[in-house]
Amino acid sequence: MIQGVLILLLSTGFTITVTRGYLRYDEATRSLVNVTENLFQVNLAYLIALFPFLTFFAHFMVSTLLFERYKKNLSKGINPYRWAEYSVTASIMIVIIAMLVGISDIGALIMMFFLNVAMIFFGYDMEHLNQYTEKVNWTPFIFGSITGLIPWVVIFMTMLRSHPPSFVIWIFVSIAVLFNLFPINMVLQYKKVGKWADYLYGEKVYIILSLVSKTLLVWQVFAGTLRP
Repeated sequence: MIQGVLILLLSTGFTITVTRGYLRYDEATRSLVNVTENLFQVNLAYLIALFPFLTFFAHFMVSTLLFERYKKNLSKGINPYRWAEYSVTASIMIVIIAMLVGISDIGALIMMFFLNVAMIFFGYDMEHLNQYTEKVNWTPFIFGSITGLIPWVVIFMTMLRSHPPSFVIWIFVSIAVLFNLFPINMVLQYKKVGKWADYLYGEKVYIILSLVSKTLLVWQVFAGTLRP
């Protein structure tokens, strides 16, 4: 919550234009031409502040009204509230990174958002399914990994052509590394490696990874585009 408030108080009004591209038949030349329309401006400070505020709201609800259910779910090796929060906040994060490297088409941004949502839902499905199995079923994990990889591949391909500033490259690398630590944490949980044999240890790691990745993205974007 504090980070979200600071971003709104300290940031400049840097905006990014969201566009729509399509083909149109030109009667004069009798050929198809590429058309790109500017749809609207996104104030990056509001978008950056949004996912810390959403995370605060989710954690506040889980630590108060939903706390007993949260504890009960953890005893069964599942935390649906985590996946519900990630499905929104992590998807906003991937859209921000995509916009910073130059992906502005609204269709591409919507698909990236929901591909990331699908990846998170596979994470929930992994925990939900394996409550009832003696042997770990890795199918949701595999499908989720494939689904979640696609936005990063598209962003990387765009970076190769757009040549973004160095701070954007550092954002891409640092957040990509941290995003990959989430599935590693899940693998260690289900393989019961060392301290991860206790599901609650993996839960603590999820909380730390979430805080670190969001904090890094917030302040790297602030330093690169939003500071006065």
